[in-house]
Amino acid sequence: MLPNTNPVQEALGSALLDARAADKVLALDANDFATAQDKSIFGAMKTLQAQGEPITLVTLDNETKGEYTTYLINISTAVVTTALIDHHINAIKETSKRRKIRAAATELCSPRVRG
Repeated sequence: MLPNTNPVQEALGSALLDARAADKVLALDANDFATAQDKSIFGAMKTLQAQGEPITLVTLDNETKGEYTTYLINISTAVVTTALIDHHINAIKETSKRRKIRAAATELCSPRVRG
């Protein structure tokens, strides 16, 4: 992983470069992504998949109406290899699981639950 990227960016960028990587990314859930931007991009990828369209920089940029053009270019050009997609997917799932555990713990500790 490059120093300026994270597993989500690596996975989404890999999905733009390799159809097998895209299939693995699309097996994730939208809630596995923390930011609205990444959720939106993931949703657009799912839409393209449902329509039988290839997931490429051009089709994804069109589907997101150009809202994330610079980000999409950056993540697709930062990917050195798609061979690490399983590693990135596992890191995304682990981070998602931790986020859910933190949210559940916060909910359990909130005054209105204890009330």
